[in-house]
Amino acid sequence: MTSTRDLDGRLELFASGEGRVDRRAQSAPNVWQDWESFGPGTSGSGFGTNANGRIEIIAGTSAGPLNGRYQLVPSGGWSPWAPVGGPPLA
Repeated sequence: MTSTRDLDGRLELFASGEGRVDRRAQSAPNVWQDWESFGPGTSGSGFGTNANGRIEIIAGTSAGPLNGRYQLVPSGGWSPWAPVGGPPLA
C-alpha cells in the first residue's frame, strides 16, 4: 500500500495485489470514501505526482504491457487506462 496527496492536500491510498489495484481517497479531512477497484495491476504498480500536480499510476500485469491512468485535473477525476509501453511483468 502507498499513499500520496492530491494538490488540495487530501490523501489518496492505493493498494495492489491479487491482480488488481484498489483506491481509497479522502473527501474531506478525516472523511474517507469507500475502497474502489481501480483496475488490473500487480504489486509492481507505481504512483507519483506530475509537475502539474496530477497523480499518475503505472501498472502492469503478467499478460500485457504497462498501462497508466492519471488525474484529468489536479485533485479531480481519472483518465481511462491506456498503454504506456514496456514488456509484460513476469
